[in-house]
Amino acid sequence: MNTRELIRKLRSLGFQESGTKKHAKFRHPDGRWTVVSKGSHEIDIELLKKMEQQIGEKLR
Repeated sequence: MNTRELIRKLRSLGFQESGTKKHAKFRHPDGRWTVVSKGSHEIDIELLKKMEQQIGEKLR
């Protein structure tokens, strides 16, 4: 999964972006959050698993 696909998925789950130049913090109204590096590159499976743990949702 690349970062653009991940961002699209997070938005579809209701997360809202509040970002800086190189990274974007995605917050959900219920308090869950994660940080995504901006740009178009593949995300390592281990990092994706950690993000899934943070937000309590499957992203794959």
